[in-house]
Amino acid sequence: LVPWERVFVLGDVDLINNTAMTTHSAAHTAHQGAAKNLAKCEFVLGVALHMTQTLGNAHLPHSEERLAELTMYTELMRACIRSAEADATLDQWGVMCPVPLQIELTRNLFMTAYPRMAEILELLGSSSFMIVPSEADFRSPVAPDIEQYLATDTATARDRVKLFRLAWDIAGSSFGSRQVLYERFFASDPLTRARALNALYPKEDVMRRVREFLDEEPT
Repeated sequence: LVPWERVFVLGDVDLINNTAMTTHSAAHTAHQGAAKNLAKCEFVLGVALHMTQTLGNAHLPHSEERLAELTMYTELMRACIRSAEADATLDQWGVMCPVPLQIELTRNLFMTAYPRMAEILELLGSSSFMIVPSEADFRSPVAPDIEQYLATDTATARDRVKLFRLAWDIAGSSFGSRQVLYERFFASDPLTRARALNALYPKEDVMRRVREFLDEEPT
C-alpha cells in the first residue's frame, strides 16, 4: 500500500491528463525516443549500404531507390531533432525544452518508417537470405565450397555471412519481428499519435493564406 502522505494527486483527472504537456515531460521523453530512432535509422542504412556493396548491386536503379528511401528517413529524423533543439526555449521553471511539434513528428514518422525499413532490408537481401550458413558449417567438410561460392568481389564468404545474418536479425528473425511490432506501438498507436500531431500543429497561418487568396477581388 502507498501511504497517504505519498499521494499527491487524487481524483483530479484534468490535472493528471495535462501534467505531461504542462511540465513538458512529454517533449523530453519523446526527445529521448527520437535519439533512439535516429540511431536505428543510421544503423539500418549502414547495413543496407554494406549489403548492396557486398552484392555489387549498389548502382542498380532498384537498389538506389531503396537506399534513397532509407536515407530520407534518416535525414528527416535528424532534421526534426535538430530543429526541435535549435528552436528550444526555456520554460517557466528555467528548463530548456525541445519544440514539441518537431519531436511529435519524429514519433509519427518512425512508427510507420521502421516496418518499411525492415522490409527494404528484406528486399535488398532477397535470395541471399536463403543461404546463410552457420559457424558450424564453416567448420564442416563443406567449408571450402562455402568459402568459394559465397564470396563476392568485395567480401569473403565469412564476411558476407556475418553481414547477412545481422541483416536477417533486423528484417526476418523472431527478434526482428518483435522489433517491428515494438516500434509500431512504442509511442502509442498510430491513431493516437496522429491526433496528437493534429492538435499541436498551428493551423491558423496556413488557413489564413488560403482565405486571403480566396478573398482577393478579380482584377
